[in-house]
Amino acid sequence: MREISASNFGIVIAYLVPGFTTLWGFSYFSASLSAWIGQPAASQPTVAGFLYVTLGSLGMGMIVNAARWATLDKIHHLTGIRYPNWDFENLQKNLAGYETLVEFYFRYHEFFGNTLIAGSFTYLIWRWHHPAWIFAAMDVVMLGIGALMWAASRDTLRKYYIRSERLLSRRHQT
Repeated sequence: MREISASNFGIVIAYLVPGFTTLWGFSYFSASLSAWIGQPAASQPTVAGFLYVTLGSLGMGMIVNAARWATLDKIHHLTGIRYPNWDFENLQKNLAGYETLVEFYFRYHEFFGNTLIAGSFTYLIWRWHHPAWIFAAMDVVMLGIGALMWAASRDTLRKYYIRSERLLSRRHQT
């Protein structure tokens, strides 16, 4: 596997991290998955376990990404973030710039939004398994993290749309 670089860092944060978070939530329902994610101290992680968790995280990350698109992005659009007016005739000559905008803004939007979806799912499952009122402080912390992920998702999507529209809009071309 290649080392993590600028060209694949966005994929790792946008899909693998939220996907792993979701697998962690599902591990409450599966002894096999729980064993893959959290090896007992006496046993060593295996290559197969690493591969299962990595592929599972990627797959779950893609599912979470679809859930983000179907819910969070729609809410962002309904609450004022407008779709950009792109002219794809300008894409080829601006491809490098567009790819940079995707890596600088859209991948982070995916991370923040996907993490909000995955983290909410996993926290609700964890909370269901730990219903004691003593965790009320943790609820406040998680609400704060959720609000931060929401705001960051919204901000990065807005910046991505604004900057990519400038790059791909017919009126901004000379």
